[in-house]
Amino acid sequence: MIRILLYGIVLVFFVQCTRTKTDDSQEISSDNSTKLVLQQKEWESLRAASEYKVLREGVEEHLTSLHKSGKPVPLYVYYYMAQSYQFGPFNIGLAYCDSALSAETKSTYLYQKCEALKGALLRKDGQYQKSIEFMRPLLASVINDSIQSEINWQLSISYRKLDLYDSALYHSQSAERVANKIKNQKYQYYAIQSMANIYSSLGEFDRALQTEKKLMSIARQMGKKNLIISNTTNLAVSYFDLDQKDSALYYYAKAQALATEVNDLENQSLLFTIYANYLIEKGSFSEAERLMLKALTLSQQSGRKDIVVRSYFYLCKANLGNEDYEQAIEYAKAGISLAKEIGASSELGPFYELLSNVFEKRGDYKNAFAYSEEYREVMDSVLNVSKIKTIKDLEIRYETEKKQKEIESLVQKAAIQELKLQQRNLMIGFAVILVLVLILINRQRVVNEKRKTVEMKQQLLRSQLNPHFIFNALGAIQHFIYQNHNPVETGDYLGKFSQLTRLILNHTQKSLITLEEEIQFLDSYLVLQKLRFDEPFEYQISTDNDLEIEDVLVPPMFIQPFIENSIEHGILYKQEKGVIEISFLKRAGLLEIVLKDNGIGRERASFMQRNQKHRSLATQITLDRIKILQKGFRKRANLQIEDIVDRQEKVIGTQVTVSLPLIYQN
Repeated sequence: MIRILLYGIVLVFFVQCTRTKTDDSQEISSDNSTKLVLQQKEWESLRAASEYKVLREGVEEHLTSLHKSGKPVPLYVYYYMAQSYQFGPFNIGLAYCDSALSAETKSTYLYQKCEALKGALLRKDGQYQKSIEFMRPLLASVINDSIQSEINWQLSISYRKLDLYDSALYHSQSAERVANKIKNQKYQYYAIQSMANIYSSLGEFDRALQTEKKLMSIARQMGKKNLIISNTTNLAVSYFDLDQKDSALYYYAKAQALATEVNDLENQSLLFTIYANYLIEKGSFSEAERLMLKALTLSQQSGRKDIVVRSYFYLCKANLGNEDYEQAIEYAKAGISLAKEIGASSELGPFYELLSNVFEKRGDYKNAFAYSEEYREVMDSVLNVSKIKTIKDLEIRYETEKKQKEIESLVQKAAIQELKLQQRNLMIGFAVILVLVLILINRQRVVNEKRKTVEMKQQLLRSQLNPHFIFNALGAIQHFIYQNHNPVETGDYLGKFSQLTRLILNHTQKSLITLEEEIQFLDSYLVLQKLRFDEPFEYQISTDNDLEIEDVLVPPMFIQPFIENSIEHGILYKQEKGVIEISFLKRAGLLEIVLKDNGIGRERASFMQRNQKHRSLATQITLDRIKILQKGFRKRANLQIEDIVDRQEKVIGTQVTVSLPLIYQN
């Protein structure tokens, strides 16, 4: 006994320890999950604030700890590592994107964000065609609207860099359309910025400037510093393009200060190229070259090959001004090589023009002519009919949007003027509708209550009828038992009686049954009633050929009381054999039930009934049911009882005609 007690104590201790460990592990798991969520939120806030250096340090630390512990690296860690290389080097960011995409196979939201990031890094790396080839198929598979807008925006930039302005415009419009749909201000900004860049590329500098001003307002509303820097830079470019030097220099200084503050290498290098062009126009070639060497270094560090190409161009231009032709040729060839590599064909023309000028200055007219031909061919391919058509399409679209906005403004003014009147009318209308709704609700409540009352009356009448019927059926069986002592036949009839009783109980809760079920019931009922007669009566049940007995609905046991009357007060007193005919007919949208018997007639039956002091309860119940049926279905239901007479006006039977609404299932 002591041994068993010890075993029990050990077992309880073991279970308790196991439970404690499980609880601890659950707490640790929950704690770890919370830490991961907080960690991702912290990284996302750093990414949104463009704090890529701080982001990289935090993710690298976590990545190192995962490698040391031997744990698998989840997708989100690689994703944020790739995000930290938004300013370059892009090849490292692309490598982390590939690691992220191989870490998970499911097409989750973050997975698709990583796909979009890879396309963006390919574009920033100057791999425009490759970026397009990678991103275009994503439009068919990506479901999230914000990612759809981002992909369209990235595609519009790549197409613009390849001078495919039709495609660039299409995707920028698609990006804006999706962004408007989801009311995403960030992607609305990116889409409009893409359009502004297209205007600038097509020489529509005024339109580009107006769009940039609109974007500055949006950027300030959003409070995004990186967007404000980018927009300020673009404003400087637009003012330089329009030869408005004072405004251009103002925005240049402002943008350079903002970009330097956050170490934005892209915008710093881009701004240096803008200012260098201004210095070249002033004739300050040496100062321009010094500035462009700095821009070249920054653009190479950022990984923006398109800005590197532009840096080579202005270095070539500055050296041409300084008459250092060899150095100018060297920079031009480096720029041409890189422009061809990234597919920036629009950048080739200006290089060929510079080289033609360089060789002309050197007296090498053969090469000067050759490069002038190269320049003409490139510019012809860029300034073709398609480009002119695109400009016209842009003008039409701009004018259409402008007119639409004017219309919307007029409509808004008219709406404001009529606002008080509309509000008053709405209040009156609302009050009227409210009163009508209350009336309708009350009316429907009354109708529902009446319907419930009708249904309860129907059920009550059926419940009254059922005992009456069972009493008569038992009387028929009792009569048969007294007259016939055959136990087998008695058992058969008792079986039929139990079947009938089951049917009655099933039908009690139903307000309607199929005509087929009603005929089956009547047939069984008549078989039992024949037991009461020494010479059984004959009966016949018939239906119209076009009457679908399995679909037509009738109240259960509706005609049975009249059949009972035919038996009890008609053929029961006849010396000759009785006949009952029941017909179900389709007449003028009604179900007509005709019951005929060759009994003694109504007058004689009433006399004999008075003598026997008998009253047919079932007949009165059926008359009540007809009245209720008319109210319930709001359709006429008629009952007509008449004697059948021969040519000598002698009564030879009774006919009952009942007309009911023709009701179908479903």
